[in-house]
Amino acid sequence: MYYSLKNHSKTIRFDSNTPIKLQKFSYRELKSATNVFNEANSIGKGGSRTVFRGILRDGKPLAVKMLDASSLQAEREVQNELQTLGGVRSPFVISLLGYFVEKKKNNLVCEYMPNRILQ
Repeated sequence: MYYSLKNHSKTIRFDSNTPIKLQKFSYRELKSATNVFNEANSIGKGGSRTVFRGILRDGKPLAVKMLDASSLQAEREVQNELQTLGGVRSPFVISLLGYFVEKKKNNLVCEYMPNRILQ
């Protein structure tokens, strides 16, 4: 019964069958872009996430939200942001560029906004 309830309460992970077209990043790309998630590149912390500033090899700046995959709330947060921000394109809302989801590592990749703002 415990096993059934535990697995039933989990949300379904985001996968490539979802109609949202976002780039799937490799963990290696994100580690490289953020200088191995260096604290000097941290631009915010709160709740179940830490946000890091990074630069892709092509020079494009980005912000990587590193979520704690051990909590069900974080898993739902990843899905909610993928569903809502993934389809929004507006000059007034940060664009979601992509994601990395694997086992206990959930990362959302957003455009980087200067002045340490990611809201």
